[in-house]
Amino acid sequence: VFMANQRGLDLDSHWGRVDDDAVIPSDKIAELSVPAMPYEEKQIEIQPCRAPLRKGGLCRRRDMKICPFHGPIIPRDDEGRPLNTSPSEDVNVNVKTDLVE
Repeated sequence: VFMANQRGLDLDSHWGRVDDDAVIPSDKIAELSVPAMPYEEKQIEIQPCRAPLRKGGLCRRRDMKICPFHGPIIPRDDEGRPLNTSPSEDVNVNVKTDLVE
């Protein structure tokens, strides 16, 4: 058993009146004394879009999968040209293939 008001002060705050006889149960104190475990996120390398821009540079946006301006992020050379010319499986380039005429 642990007294909540250890200082013995007469406290009155905007939260209301403090109960001097409040007791914190020992199982709650055990929960509070558990050491904290810091979370460390894995650092992953996010590739830049590198699509050619009108001004002659390359897009420097670093999005996970899709650049909102240039579409899916694919591997490109130093001049911004795609490295592999075949479309990937997960990206459907020709959207109109399922249409019935």
